[in-house]
Amino acid sequence: VPDDMLFAAQSGVPPNSLVVSSPVTITGITSAAAISITGGEFSINGGAFTSAAGSVTNGQTVRIRVTASPVPAAATSAVITVGGVTGLFSVTSGNGVPTAPTAVTASAGFAAIRVTFGPPANTGGATMTGYSATCSSSNGGVTVTRTVGAAATFVQVTGLSIGRLYTCTANASSSVGAGAASTPSNAIKPFDLMQILNLVLE
Repeated sequence: VPDDMLFAAQSGVPPNSLVVSSPVTITGITSAAAISITGGEFSINGGAFTSAAGSVTNGQTVRIRVTASPVPAAATSAVITVGGVTGLFSVTSGNGVPTAPTAVTASAGFAAIRVTFGPPANTGGATMTGYSATCSSSNGGVTVTRTVGAAATFVQVTGLSIGRLYTCTANASSSVGAGAASTPSNAIKPFDLMQILNLVLE
């Protein structure tokens, strides 16, 4: 009888995409054993994927391939059977909404702040469409939001109140919708014209 087969589940995969498991080595058998699958396809030792029943021997590796659900946040699974022992491979499509951008920092400009960020850790499985940054003041400055495209690594937030203290957050958007805001950036004041002149003259 084969040993248990443990296929690690995967989540946050793009909807309707082909997903392949990590390889699992067949152990515990002394002769060829029957192999079959429902809900997907399997590959032996890196060969072509198939849904047709076959046989496998001790020490060979098996991978499973399934198509993720086209519905966001839905699970799909395949069950493989080797010599009467079953193994499950489950994948869950992303909810389509990206997580917050990472490493958000702010640097000052003239009545503006440049908000720099890294990409979200998880896009939610949908196509990224852009980023937004919002700068809010703790002492009376106007709040401003600016938006850029999906390839951007920063947002130039203009039209801010000079001399007011700001922190900024960023959020990512996909074809499904906007994700949560990031943690706030460092606090900073936009430059006024005199500060810029002083920097130039230094």
